Amino acid sequence: MAVLTEYRFGDFRLLPEERQLLRCDLPVALTARAFSLLLALVEAAGHLVRKDELMQRVWAGLVVEENNLAVQVGVLRKLLGAHAIVTVAGRGYRFAMTLRSVATESPTAHTGGNLPAAGSPLLGREEDLEVLRSCMGQQRLVTVVGAGGIGKSRVALAAAAASHGRWRLVAGDFGHAGARHQEPSRGQRHQQAVDLARGLVHRPEPAAAAAARRRATSGAIASISWLS
Repeated sequence: MAVLTEYRFGDFRLLPEERQLLRCDLPVALTARAFSLLLALVEAAGHLVRKDELMQRVWAGLVVEENNLAVQVGVLRKLLGAHAIVTVAGRGYRFAMTLRSVATESPTAHTGGNLPAAGSPLLGREEDLEVLRSCMGQQRLVTVVGAGGIGKSRVALAAAAASHGRWRLVAGDFGHAGARHQEPSRGQRHQQAVDLARGLVHRPEPAAAAAARRRATSGAIASISWLS
């Protein structure tokens, strides 16, 4: 078991390792910049963080105008409340909400739910993951559609694994390239995923589910659904 640290304030939980913010245990859609800024302020635990430090952390290696920082602070204040982040005139910002850190244990070999054991790290797909997490923060069923072999299931698995069992994988061999029958439309494929998620069709046994996940990497669809 790996020991992870999460931060709790108000109705929120901040999970640094998963780069995810939860409100009442539901994912909150947050851009990568806003998340990095929030994490920097929270880790300072109420102490002042200078503007230049925040700029270097949130926009590492980039030259940007200081007003970009003010914009991201505004995004966080809108989400957390106007008094959550205090401006120290001419110097920087300070996180002002009552904060506590909690050590939690997370499985290192298995992600929970119906997800397979963690494999090699997913590299170079950070932008795709951000988009998918944003969708997960707004919907209870998310479908990734694309050509076979582009890594839909890998991205879906990575996003679902970061939810610590709150999301499950719903993957099917819906009209992949080797099928002899006519390929269903996108709407039909989506409905099949919805039916699977709602339990309207038979869910395969674990071995069959693993095979379906492997086939999904060359198929047309991979879906993840919120566990009620």
